[in-house]
Amino acid sequence: MPDPTPEPADPTPEPPEPGDLAAGPPDLTLEPPDLAAELAMIARAVVAARAMDRRVAVAVVDASGRLVAFHAMPGTLLTSDAVAVAKAYTSAVFGRSTRDLAETVPADRWAQIAAVNGGRIIQVPGGLPTPLGGVGVSGASADEDERIATAALEPQPS
Repeated sequence: MPDPTPEPADPTPEPPEPGDLAAGPPDLTLEPPDLAAELAMIARAVVAARAMDRRVAVAVVDASGRLVAFHAMPGTLLTSDAVAVAKAYTSAVFGRSTRDLAETVPADRWAQIAAVNGGRIIQVPGGLPTPLGGVGVSGASADEDERIATAALEPQPS
């Protein structure tokens, strides 16, 4: 007589086939930010701003545009906070400086681009791409913001 007891289920499931939607979404995790590196960028920007006798806000975002580090120097206009973040975001998502984008994308297109991005896109110099995202500076003139952002990216002396 056969044994009516069912065989135990295999505890190790088979790996999903490529494209199997039941397996869930793919892991799209971005490289985690290196907080020490982001804070060092902000520190270099603050040193450069002080040397120019300027007060600025500095934002660092990851490759997806998420804010990972921020600092506003005392006396910085409150509006500079949002502008610095927008500059960093714009540079991160386009992978180009905000100056380059302002000079190459027609102004009438910027309104459309900004609208579909919730107003987070800006065409003012002072945002630069980084290997892992972008940095944005606001509070001085556009040229000074860009020089300060450039200083933020300069390597530290060994």
